[in-house]
This record gives sequence, structure tokens and C-alpha cells, in this order.
Amino acid sequence: MSETNDRLTGSGTKTLGLLADPGTPAKIADRIADDLAEASRAHQDAVQWQVRTEVTTLPPLTGDYDDLLTVASRRLREDSFDTIICLTDSPLRDGREALVADLLRTERVALVSLPAFGALPLRKHVGAVAAELTQELTEPPERHRRKEGERQEPGFATKSRRFHRVHSPNPDVTVRITASYASLRLLLGLVRANQPWRLLAGLKGALAAALATSAYVLISPSAWQFVDQVSGIKLALMTVFATAIMVTWLITAHNLWERSTDPVERSRVRLFNASTLITLSFGVGCSYVLLFAVSLLAEVFLIDPGFLEKTLGRPVTLDVYLEIAWFASSVSVLAGAVGSNFEDESTVHRAAYSRREGERRQARRNSG
Repeated sequence: MSETNDRLTGSGTKTLGLLADPGTPAKIADRIADDLAEASRAHQDAVQWQVRTEVTTLPPLTGDYDDLLTVASRRLREDSFDTIICLTDSPLRDGREALVADLLRTERVALVSLPAFGALPLRKHVGAVAAELTQELTEPPERHRRKEGERQEPGFATKSRRFHRVHSPNPDVTVRITASYASLRLLLGLVRANQPWRLLAGLKGALAAALATSAYVLISPSAWQFVDQVSGIKLALMTVFATAIMVTWLITAHNLWERSTDPVERSRVRLFNASTLITLSFGVGCSYVLLFAVSLLAEVFLIDPGFLEKTLGRPVTLDVYLEIAWFASSVSVLAGAVGSNFEDESTVHRAAYSRREGERRQARRNSG
């Protein structure tokens, strides 16, 4: 992922650096590099642009971008970049709006924040926003001067109603792009960045305990007889109870809930806590479905229908197999909660959060 697009047809060449946080931003950067190279050629001038992507952990973002600009300035000098676009999974706000992107023309740097895209397809919409920024960054200097004082015209992304350009109180920000429904967008964006579907796979102790418990239930005739006496409503309540216990256990046993006495930080802390709750609930739900599928397949393979009929004293239909697998999944999730207690906190944080979010939480704990 070090280099993507090198289409040079002229003698004058410049390089646009696409710096991305590890994880989802890096994957998106690799996919949109061709789009940015195409956008840079829209000016029809003598300069030819190449796009080079690099994966690097961007610094924590502050309101004036001091740390980011320090890093960008160094990369502009050392790596022969002529301009830089940074992709990060840090959530940013502009009042009630989600901050999608900022462009600092004097510094030759732009920033795109992925959580602001919420549940939108990232490849398409991040590409559109980044292409709009690319055109702004790569247009000739004389065009910059002509645009001073003019009304900003919409570009690739802001022609739609999803994103819009707004005035920034920061005088260094030439272009600011925001999106409405900030809380919902940022929440969905953070949950997606955390990739909750991979939760159980990252907790080896919890997975081992869950699979062992499921296997025991599946080969236990007494468990079959117990399930045969339980109604579907009670099995559904068991599912809700097991999921809630697993989520609560993970949060309390591994210090995943944040608190803040700073009024300014409370809204951010609420956002991060909400993303934690949804991430874990969705992750445990995905794990439950996976355990159910594994239990059902193992049950069909292991349990002889004749022996099951003899044990229950009645004909066996498909619903019996489904109910046993359902019960086994609930019990195995409860066992997985206990098994997760044997994981260290760093393992649980890696399983529950994106790399950026994990680093942010670690820095917060260290400073506290």
C-alpha cells in the first residue's frame, strides 16, 4: 500500500500525499487513489500530478490542528510531497454538524474524518469529498487568487444535499465541509470503525469457553429434556438475558465505560460510551448468530434422530433441533462472558475497538 498511481505524461510533475490512519482509513485511501489522480487532471494545466498513499498513525486532532500540521510540514519537506490529504477515523464536530473535511490551503494540507460519513458507503462518498479537496489543492495559484472573496461553488461531494460547505471560524481553514445529524453520523461511523462483527474472534478465552459449553449442551440428554419443556418465549428471553450479561460483563470487567467531570468533554464521552454499547451489543449479536449456526450443524451431525426421539419420548421435527441449538447458544454466550474474564484488558480493547479508538482510550487512562 506504499504507492498507488503513477501516470505521468508531462515534464512538470508534483506529488499528492494521501496519509491514512491504520485500518479502515488505509483501506479507503488505497481504493480512492485513482479517483484523486483523475481529479487532479481536471485543470488542464501543464502540471501532472501523481498520488502516493502511505499508512501512518496521525496525531490526536486539536481545534487548531497544530500537531497535525507539524507532522504534515515535516512530511512535505522530507517526502517531497507538494500537498497532503489526511484520512483519519477520529470524530470531529463543527457545533451541531459533523465535520467531514477541512482544507488549509496555505499549509497545503486537507483532512477528511471518516466517522462523519456515518453509514454511507465509504468508497463512494469519501472518494467524492477527497476529489473535491484534490481539485482545490491542485488548481493553479492564479485560480486561488481569483477565488478570494468569491462565493464558494460546490464540488464533487457538495453538489448533493448530504454535504455542504460552511464558513469556518478558523481563519486558516479555506474550505470546510460538514454534514447534518452529527450525533447519529458520528455514532454510526465510530461503530463501523470498531468492526464489532470481529469481537468474539478476538477473545480467544471467551470463544473457547463458549464452544466448550455449547458442545456439552449438545451431547447432554438432560439438556435436551430441559429444552423440550421450555417455551419459545422463554428461549427468546434467555437470548436477551445472555446478550445483556455478556455486554455488561465486558464493560464492567474490562473498564470499557468512560467518565468525565469536565463539562466540555461530557458530550464526547457520551458519544464514545454509546459507540461502546452499540459495538458490544452488535458484536455479541453477531457472535450469537455464529454460535447458533455452529451448534445447529454440530447437532445435526452428532445427534442420532432415533436416540433423540427415544430420549424425548416423542417424534422429532426440525423445530426440536432448532430449540436445542438456540438454548446451547444462549448458555455458551453466558459461558463466553465468564471466559472473557481471563483475557487481559489490552486484548479486550483490541477486540472491541479500532486501533485509533484503542489508542485514544489508552492515552486517556495514562493521563488520568
